[in-house]
Amino acid sequence: MQNSGKMLPDFTEITAQSDHSARLKFWETDDFFSCPIAGICLSVSEQKQLLKKSGLSLKKTSLFEMHEILVASSKSENRLSRKIDSLLVRKFSRESELFAAMTEAELAAQWQICFKAGEYIGIFWYLASRRNLSKEFRREVFGDIHMSMHRNSEERADMLRRTDLMQEQSRKAAEKADEENRHRKILQKEVESLQNAANELKLRLDISEKQKILLETELEAAKDRKLHAEFEELKKENRKLKADQTRISEKAVLFAKQIVKLEAENQRLTTDLLRKSESESNFQKEIHDMMMQSCGINGCNQSCPSFDLCRKRVLIVGGISRMESLYRQVVERSGGIFEYHDGHVKGGVGKLECSLRRADIVLCPVNCNSHAACTLVKQLGKKHHKPVQMLSGSGLNAIFQGIQRPNIAATSGAVREL
Repeated sequence: MQNSGKMLPDFTEITAQSDHSARLKFWETDDFFSCPIAGICLSVSEQKQLLKKSGLSLKKTSLFEMHEILVASSKSENRLSRKIDSLLVRKFSRESELFAAMTEAELAAQWQICFKAGEYIGIFWYLASRRNLSKEFRREVFGDIHMSMHRNSEERADMLRRTDLMQEQSRKAAEKADEENRHRKILQKEVESLQNAANELKLRLDISEKQKILLETELEAAKDRKLHAEFEELKKENRKLKADQTRISEKAVLFAKQIVKLEAENQRLTTDLLRKSESESNFQKEIHDMMMQSCGINGCNQSCPSFDLCRKRVLIVGGISRMESLYRQVVERSGGIFEYHDGHVKGGVGKLECSLRRADIVLCPVNCNSHAACTLVKQLGKKHHKPVQMLSGSGLNAIFQGIQRPNIAATSGAVREL
């Protein structure tokens, strides 16, 4: 730490100053006090806060550069020097109150006590900012602080060397302790393993001794129990066979009753099957007769009742869905091209309208279609000029009647109800 060039103020000059203030401001203190005030009385975190609050950037700023800025601010009253002064006044207000009533002699004695104890920062700020102290006392305080900084530097270097030595010794001791700890753990695991093996062998030996005694006892008893046990086993087996025989007999009776029931059920099902076969045969004959009546055996010609249906596309909307294949037979055996729509229009009318536009004849059983569907079919028939037959029923006979010649000859776009 060097003197900045400002001469120490003469005591007479200090006493001549006005006493309007009880202390010197930071920028009013002696130049040789600026460096220790900034370096000793302010912590690093306080220095950073002061610089930030003064609007100074700390980016890439070293601690020494920060110290230079703080010391330089003491040359005049400015934003940073005022903030430093305000912080020091708040920080050391207790010391200021404690030392305010002391004389210079009392302060000198108190300074030596605090300095030797190493707790002199608060009283140092108070002495540096107090008015009317003699030039000799100020030099004494500055000299103590200045030399302590040299001693602190030497002590710090020595302390660092001792610290490095102690850290190296501590590191080696830690490594040795870790090695011994690993070795101890290995030995401990081996001891535990051997102990577990010994315990297991002892347990197996105890079990073997107990089993030996038990086997010897059982062997002696078995000699006397053997015949008795065989006899009891035969009696037990005999009882089991009798029980099995009873159970089998009961099952045989139950199975016989089930056979009678199954034979009766089989007879009933056979009768139903014959009846249904006969009905199916009659139904197929009725369909065949109907087809023959519609188409004739020798094909379609001028005398065929469905001559006008030949090569025409017949669209059936609705009806009974499971009879679609039968509807197809009626139309195709009558010489027409069959197309079917189930009548459901909730998914959109596009598919129905597309089918209707392709058709030459439209059949719509009203008993198997909703009112909305029937209305829609009529509207689409008029829109696309297609003959629409509204049938009262959905049976094969109704479909057959719907494709007869009188209906086929209906005016395009007309709607007829049968």
